Amino acid sequence: METRENGLRQGGKLKIGPVIREFSSSDDGVALTELLHRAYAVRAAAGLKFTATYQAPEHTLRRISKGRCFVVEDDGKIVGTLCLFFPESDSPVEFYRDPSTCHFGRYGVEPACKGRGIGRALHDHIVNHAAALGGTRMALDTAAPAADLVAMYGRWGYAEAGRFQRGQVNDESVIMARGIGARVG
Repeated sequence: METRENGLRQGGKLKIGPVIREFSSSDDGVALTELLHRAYAVRAAAGLKFTATYQAPEHTLRRISKGRCFVVEDDGKIVGTLCLFFPESDSPVEFYRDPSTCHFGRYGVEPACKGRGIGRALHDHIVNHAAALGGTRMALDTAAPAADLVAMYGRWGYAEAGRFQRGQVNDESVIMARGIGARVG
């Protein structure tokens, strides 16, 4: 999924499959925010208040500017996103201040594209990217009531490392972490 060289010729046209690339300043921040809203709509419907369910485009752009935002583009449309963040000395989460720990967020896949491996490919891409930059641990946080997400991350090698309460959301967050090093995916 990572390169354009995997395209197939169909009907005389080169069919290019999904491509992972970095979000650029020429990309549409409103469209990225709307993708996050759609991706998190099921969480909002369940009563969970993830920031991605309601954030404004300005908030999205401000937050992704603090890390590296990767997207999956398929047939000219962004269908997935995940942001890799590096240690943040001012973070309220201890794990996120640790110099050897990267973390991720703003993770969403277009609902119609779920089940195609897009989310896992994005995840593996950022883990490999973080390892190449010297990171030794990857962390994340998610709402504790989102048991399906906690279980998915557990299957991906993450274990609970703590809990905290974000000020702007109503659910306790679970911090999960795993070691990184060997290439994944």
